Amino acid sequence: MPPRQLLRLVPWAHLEEWDYVFSCLYAADDTPQGVQSRLNGVKRVKAWRNRGKVPHAIDSTATLVEIWLRDGCGGTYGPPYISEHELRLMYTMTFVRFVNGFVDAHQKGMYAISVSTIAEQMGLPGWFVDLRHAGTHDQLPSLALLRAGCKQALSWLHANYWTANKHYMATTGAEIRTLLTQYKVLRKQEAKGAANDTSQSQSILAEVVALNTSETYNDFLVPVLLDDGYLVPTAIKKRTPSEGSVLPDTLFNLWRTALSSFEDAWPGFLEDLFNAIVENLGSDEGLGPADALGAEAANAGRRDEPTFRATLAAWAGHILSHDLLRRGSSVDWEPLLEACLRKPNASVRPLIEVFEKSVPTLNGKLKPFLDFIDRSTRFGQSESEPSKNTTPATDRIPELRDRLAVFKELSSNAHSNRSKSNKRPLKTTLAPAIPAAGWTHAIPEEWRKCPIGSLPGGAVPDLDLPEWFDDGVWLERKGILQIPCFPGPANGQQEEEPTSYEAETDAYDGMDIDHHPADEAFAHVEREEKDDTPEPTYRHTPAVSAGTVATHPVLLL
Repeated sequence: MPPRQLLRLVPWAHLEEWDYVFSCLYAADDTPQGVQSRLNGVKRVKAWRNRGKVPHAIDSTATLVEIWLRDGCGGTYGPPYISEHELRLMYTMTFVRFVNGFVDAHQKGMYAISVSTIAEQMGLPGWFVDLRHAGTHDQLPSLALLRAGCKQALSWLHANYWTANKHYMATTGAEIRTLLTQYKVLRKQEAKGAANDTSQSQSILAEVVALNTSETYNDFLVPVLLDDGYLVPTAIKKRTPSEGSVLPDTLFNLWRTALSSFEDAWPGFLEDLFNAIVENLGSDEGLGPADALGAEAANAGRRDEPTFRATLAAWAGHILSHDLLRRGSSVDWEPLLEACLRKPNASVRPLIEVFEKSVPTLNGKLKPFLDFIDRSTRFGQSESEPSKNTTPATDRIPELRDRLAVFKELSSNAHSNRSKSNKRPLKTTLAPAIPAAGWTHAIPEEWRKCPIGSLPGGAVPDLDLPEWFDDGVWLERKGILQIPCFPGPANGQQEEEPTSYEAETDAYDGMDIDHHPADEAFAHVEREEKDDTPEPTYRHTPAVSAGTVATHPVLLL
């Protein structure tokens, strides 16, 4: 079997994030909201630079927009806070890097080609090259000329990179959907004996392969296959009836040739398809990645039906037992098992059983995970589908009354404490007091390992911050200080260190922060001893997400 190709890494986690940055960077700058959107786009690209290599077109767009905002949107919002000479230097350096970044990527021969020749082949305006030459070897261009160049450079990037790639993503998904529908119709005719020539279906599969690469099929082909009407039939009677059931032979024969062709074209395709199915089985939001590629939303509700998930789980089990685990050492099964263990639910449970039966070294070692899933399933069972051992609802009335009384008491105490000047934590059996000692040792028997950067259980936290978190003026006006630096007492007086919860909550007494998303915000306070008493200073953190590095298509530039 040929080795898997190394995938190209991109800093955005999914195509929706790329599209979000596109809309932000090219938002209209004639309103404060548009300016803020552009600023958000610049911040997100800065986060991408910390994750990995950013395509030159995106980096140039963000840099040009950042300088444009620094310039007051070309002087629209009054004179900038920096000198004209500084602006000319920033614009000029950006143009030099903008042109060189595109030209250098095309210098592949033994002898260097002139910059103007390569720029002409790429469709770059000739005066961009002249502007670069003047900034490098001659006097700095005027500010008016640089502003005009910035606007035209952004327009060129919009047409030749952003719009071109967005059109490619939209049309590719639609074409794949149409071809797979035609393939499905032909395969059904072949199964009924109405068509004996399989060349047409093979030709369709060749077109699908030509539309994708090893770097793009995860974004275009796999989401379409997992949508309603493809690997999972639209008719409920043709689906797998329940979780743990075997995949119907008619459904497997319908797509067997297609999956084999895709695996031959891109070694490792079935592994990626299996991981995508497991990821969707562990999601509570349903399956909807294909909607971003132009899919109709009329049948979106069907993807939440139990038979839909059961059929997907049957596909994953069939791929796992009949293909991936039958290859011996050619497939690394540990990442596949880890993906299943990170999504412990009833749909993934049969897959874990397949691992336990197929891998001799795992015999008996996965039973604790299976027991955990069984307990979680019984605990989370909805009242609309009670099991045979479920306690009748009438027997739970006393328990529910006791819980209601506790909640009423907590609500009453919280209301009375809020009216006091000194707030203290509620000391109840449900909300223990905050320990004053800070860090404490965990009990060894209760400690469970989890990867660094994730929450207990393997979940990755959402690190997106709200936009108001970057508004220093609003934070100061409301009294919510983002990493403030308080001065120490004057005249060398010593101030007692706060050691209780009251000292932390005193700073929030009397604040009118109702009807705003900052109601529950808390900041860590750092006290620094100084002789003078300056105003609090703020260190702003861009409102961006950590995200994950994912594989995505090779974009045009």
